[in-house]
Amino acid sequence: MLAAALNLIKGGHELTVCDLDKNRGAEHVAMCATWADIAAGTTKGSDIIFTMEFGPKQIESVVSGANGILQGIGKGQIWVDMTTNSPEGGKVLAVAVAVKGVFAIDALVTGAVDGARTGNMVQFAVGEEVAVERARPAMELMGPVFYMGGNGT
Repeated sequence: MLAAALNLIKGGHELTVCDLDKNRGAEHVAMCATWADIAAGTTKGSDIIFTMEFGPKQIESVVSGANGILQGIGKGQIWVDMTTNSPEGGKVLAVAVAVKGVFAIDALVTGAVDGARTGNMVQFAVGEEVAVERARPAMELMGPVFYMGGNGT
């Protein structure tokens, strides 16, 4: 996600970034991003929260762990997850954030790190269409977005 996030900064967005390895965020901080030591710290003042983890166990921890984004998210925010997850796992996490009034978008991506860095990361987004349309301008800075339907499809 940090590679793709560079395009958000270049597009004029203010970012708060977090990673297990603080060195991975150094380039972002040098470009005026704010560093958060915990995932929950990325939610304060954010309209859209993006996550991209290795797999289902990691994203579950980032969302619902002790310092996860569930600790900080609130009504009206949008969470875009680009983790490779199962439809069932995506539905469970979408419900968990929806309880707090947050829109969930599951965005399957292609293009690997090169696509992320160059803004050519193709995104197949599922979730409420209104949320996808609100997030689309930011998402398109990372690559083309294709709306595929509701959560879990």
